[in-house]
Amino acid sequence: MIRRIVLGAALILTVLPSAAFAQGSSGYYRGEFGVFADYTRLHFTDNANLYGVGGRFGFEVYPRLQVEGEAAYDFNRTVNLDSGSVGSLNGGLRTTHVLVGPKFEFGKSICVFGTLKGGFVNFTPKKNSGGVTTSFDGDTDGAIYPAVGAEVFMRWLGMRFEVGDEIHFGYGGLTNHVSRSNNLRATFGPAFRF
Repeated sequence: MIRRIVLGAALILTVLPSAAFAQGSSGYYRGEFGVFADYTRLHFTDNANLYGVGGRFGFEVYPRLQVEGEAAYDFNRTVNLDSGSVGSLNGGLRTTHVLVGPKFEFGKSICVFGTLKGGFVNFTPKKNSGGVTTSFDGDTDGAIYPAVGAEVFMRWLGMRFEVGDEIHFGYGGLTNHVSRSNNLRATFGPAFRF
């Protein structure tokens, strides 16, 4: 599944650049902000699908280079997780993503881009009906997020799609040992230039 999405994104990136450069410049802008729907497929939870919302803000530091920050919250989702000595989590899990990094873009009206962000992901279990959490009481892991995407703009208003591999690095918590977890992540939503 992940390989098909990556191959599809690579195909888009080979077709769109000619259209992106043919559009020419739509004017100078200093940055952009947007909101998005967030989808994350957590590998270590038997590929649980998490859905949420988020926002991002970026500013141009050089032509075709932005520094961008984003935060997203994935709503409560029931997952099954057996993490050895930490115990089992058969209940709700919520995640918060906070990432910052450069975005390299090509084109103005139709834009393809690549990004590499770093930050953290927080995992929070939902308390059960008795108000008691499982033996797992939350975890915050470092994260690296390489991604590719495309934006289509009409003046200052556009739509953005992005897909990447959110790599979590953690010790203890969910897996009770040093681990790396590759997780598919995709976002889609409106963007606004200023």
